Amino acid sequence: MVDSGAAEWRPEVVDPEALSSEQRELAETARALFEQLARDAGQADAGPLNVVPLPDDLGVAVVRAVRGGGSIFVAHDSSVLYVASSLDLPTGLDLFREGQRTPLSSFE
Repeated sequence: MVDSGAAEWRPEVVDPEALSSEQRELAETARALFEQLARDAGQADAGPLNVVPLPDDLGVAVVRAVRGGGSIFVAHDSSVLYVASSLDLPTGLDLFREGQRTPLSSFE
């Protein structure tokens, strides 16, 4: 079931310096995964990445801010959920809260 609480959440991009050290580590996990995806696609780099802290201290979402980008949600246990750019962050958050995850092997 989809959590209606995510519909009330207003995602805000923050400066990485405003993150806690743990949030920065989680964001780095997503950045490395986006860099891997970019290399696999023959791109020079992942392009601009925006970090959004998740509500209830669930982790962070990192958004690849380019056409055809996506978002990677990272939990404190370093598990991740990749969602395509066709899904908005609140919808991705609902899936993340429900426990959906993307196997790290999908990024290889």
